[in-house]
Amino acid sequence: MTYPELAEALRQLKVETGSLACVGCGHEHNCSTHGCAILREAEERLKVSPVRCGEPVYILLQDVEDFEPMTKGWYISKDAVWAICKDGFYTDHPENGVLFAYGEIGQTIFLTCEEAEKALKEHADIET
Repeated sequence: MTYPELAEALRQLKVETGSLACVGCGHEHNCSTHGCAILREAEERLKVSPVRCGEPVYILLQDVEDFEPMTKGWYISKDAVWAICKDGFYTDHPENGVLFAYGEIGQTIFLTCEEAEKALKEHADIET
């Protein structure tokens, strides 16, 4: 379903005495016990991303050559968010880049430099 189709389908929903009426949108075969397919898709698309395009993220990486002996090769890469999708975000054009899942935030991806530096120190301590 495209964004215009989703917007139009939402506009066609009608409220009847406190409950939503199914208007035969054509997507009702996906409703079953999970609720209205249109409303579920709208909810997914309207979720707020924890990152914003153009803002920095700090990615904890490890170089196989251990170029930094104090951190056992772990380092922080500062990149800007280039594109956002429902499954995550890219720091480069989606055709060239790697998709970072939102679940990686706080694990290997951090929203502040301070959080990344703390994780870097923890990784270096574990490796010693």
